[in-house]
Amino acid sequence: MTPPDEDGGIEGSTVGLGAIWVSVRNPDRVYRIDPESLEVTDTIPLPSVTNRWPQDSIDLIVGDDGVWVRTEDHLLEIARQPKSTD
Repeated sequence: MTPPDEDGGIEGSTVGLGAIWVSVRNPDRVYRIDPESLEVTDTIPLPSVTNRWPQDSIDLIVGDDGVWVRTEDHLLEIARQPKSTD
């Protein structure tokens, strides 16, 4: 499993909400990867609000209801678990 080549390389990864989440820098983005096929199913470009110094990292956080990106100064929700209609 390898996301498309990026100048900055893979920065972090986590698992949750039925996917593998991989963050890369330059350009800053997060890939959603299907754990069975290992195919990239979504590419999420991070907005300029997450711009950071090269040494700052992106942390990926998966909770029960969503996926967040945390930088030095920001917390941004990038995916949400659909609410159950039961």
